[in-house]
Amino acid sequence: ALCAEGDCGSLEALQLGGAVGVLFNAKTSGCVTSISGGSYTNNTASYGGAVSVYFFGDVASCSTTISCGAYAGNGALSPMITGQGNGGAVSVYFRSDVTTCSTTISDGFFFNNTASDYGGAISVLFSSVAINCNTSISNGTFTSNYAS
Repeated sequence: ALCAEGDCGSLEALQLGGAVGVLFNAKTSGCVTSISGGSYTNNTASYGGAVSVYFFGDVASCSTTISCGAYAGNGALSPMITGQGNGGAVSVYFRSDVTTCSTTISDGFFFNNTASDYGGAISVLFSSVAINCNTSISNGTFTSNYAS
């Protein structure tokens, strides 16, 4: 759905994960998300041009791992909506309060991905209170990514 059709902050207005979208729509506890391998080319969304993991409600004790992917030419592009072009290839977004979470993004190849707001290749965004959260981004190869 396009933002112009309603509330830009509502869940219905989101475009998540051009190729893979994992959405937790309400309060979430004790969950494990793992996305491994894969080759993603020329996908588009407003959060995570290729892959999005999005937590809409409060989160407790959750881990997210995204590893060993190849991402080329993906885009998180939202020219009409400021702040909604995040993570040209990969986006992990915590919309509400977070307690004790782990986010790991490792061993990826990122080439020529684009975001209109945050993270030409990768965006990890906390929009509210975050307590005891660990974010690790390691061993990636990044070439010609761009955030405007």
